[in-house]
Amino acid sequence: MASEDESGRDVREELTQIVRECVRNEIALQRSGSNTSLLMRTRDLIASSARSASREMTNSIALGIIPSFPATATPVPSSSSSFHKGKKRRSCNKSSMAPQRAYNFPKTQFYGKNRAFSFEWLTQFPWLVYSAAQDGAFCRFCVLFGHLTGKNSDRLDKLCKSPLKNWVSASTKFKEHQLNSEFHKAAAGCAEDFLRVQEGKMLSVSEQHSDIHRNTVELNRQKRQKLRSIIKTVVLCVKQNMQLRGHRDDSSHLDESSGNPVNFQALLNFRVEAGDKVLANHFANGPRNATYRSKTILNQIIEVLGTYIQDKIVAEINEAGAFSLLVNEASDSSNKEQLPLVLRFVDKESNVREKFVGFYECEDGVTGQAIATLILKAVPELGLSMDFCKGQCYDGAGNMSGPCNGAAAIVRRQYPKAIYTHIRAHRLNLSVVSACKMQNVRNMFDTVGEVTRSFEYSPKKDALLVQKVKDVCPESRRHKLLVVYNTRWIQRIDGLEVFLELYEAIVATLETIKANADRS
Repeated sequence: MASEDESGRDVREELTQIVRECVRNEIALQRSGSNTSLLMRTRDLIASSARSASREMTNSIALGIIPSFPATATPVPSSSSSFHKGKKRRSCNKSSMAPQRAYNFPKTQFYGKNRAFSFEWLTQFPWLVYSAAQDGAFCRFCVLFGHLTGKNSDRLDKLCKSPLKNWVSASTKFKEHQLNSEFHKAAAGCAEDFLRVQEGKMLSVSEQHSDIHRNTVELNRQKRQKLRSIIKTVVLCVKQNMQLRGHRDDSSHLDESSGNPVNFQALLNFRVEAGDKVLANHFANGPRNATYRSKTILNQIIEVLGTYIQDKIVAEINEAGAFSLLVNEASDSSNKEQLPLVLRFVDKESNVREKFVGFYECEDGVTGQAIATLILKAVPELGLSMDFCKGQCYDGAGNMSGPCNGAAAIVRRQYPKAIYTHIRAHRLNLSVVSACKMQNVRNMFDTVGEVTRSFEYSPKKDALLVQKVKDVCPESRRHKLLVVYNTRWIQRIDGLEVFLELYEAIVATLETIKANADRS
């Protein structure tokens, strides 16, 4: 059985529509357009035959095959569509085209013998008609529908555009036309369908298109309901910072009862158990290569969600009319240099906002030129103009802030209004570090760092600290220390606050540890 990943179905466009509905909390039940399939035996061309009836009737009357025998039809204006349809229907009907058996067909001399059209040919070949005006035979199907049979229909000649007048071996020629002419076979199919539509035995092309459209709208509505539940599950996992993927989350393993499924699959199963009948019916009866729960579809949903959020942010920034760049390259867990891009702007309610819009891999390195090129490429791709960039905010590294070859300088050469500013938080951290060069302060930070790290890597010490906190300061809501790192001052503040709050418990814990060490 083919897996969903192997089916090659790309639901990206559909997902984009559903994401908009999920965000706005509504489902659009109608969708314009339909996938019209090819109808058998050129049925899709029958509608055009009715529109071109005037030209066909003119040609047929000129050939002398439309009037019955005798010609007693009352003239009707050519603009009447019902007249042309009726004429065409009668032209497809053999009984209205046949002369009387006693009709005296004129004789013509061929190779010294007088020959004439034979009435028996009309019985032997139901599609055959005789033109008294031109003393020749026509194929009524090819005359009426031959131009609908394909791009080579202009090659039709005998029995269609011109009559067959040579009666020598005429029966053989008629048989060859009936058995070997692809144009004739296609035209006969069109004629048959035309009569069935006129008699109400078959839906017209427009009616079939209408049915196809209704079926497509209903199918899209059902697909959107299924995708809506799945997308809501993805949004929930993302909002709650829950892991989506697992070791065995491919669609081929969805039916395995053993093991614990990943969060995404488990939540989908939970929705089914909670009463989501649409999703339950989809998983039970839907095609196995279109479950919309494989890792491939999950990645597409995440990508579409990200694109949608990104577009909303860009729309707000464009409405604001100005923005600044916040960039600071860093290595990810796979040791690849990434450039996180944050945009700072003032919204319509005069609130200063900073929005993350994406990670960009520094494939060409982290030189000033490479980073500047990446920024100048990424911003326009988001749908923003660098002409409205009023500021750049980076750290003080040479590749970012260098006056000649730094990224800020390169960007400002093209966009002078993008003023460079050293990151305030980074400068504050540097100021704190500089102010802490006093021996006592430096020793304090070193001591606090060593103490917090010793508790981090020792479960026994950590458990003892928790017990001392309950004994010494039971009113405290914190029971664990935060490691004081040397990288960011904001982390130092959080760590120092916890250290001060639990100071008495920490001292008691260390004294107990020392006492136990002395006894051993």
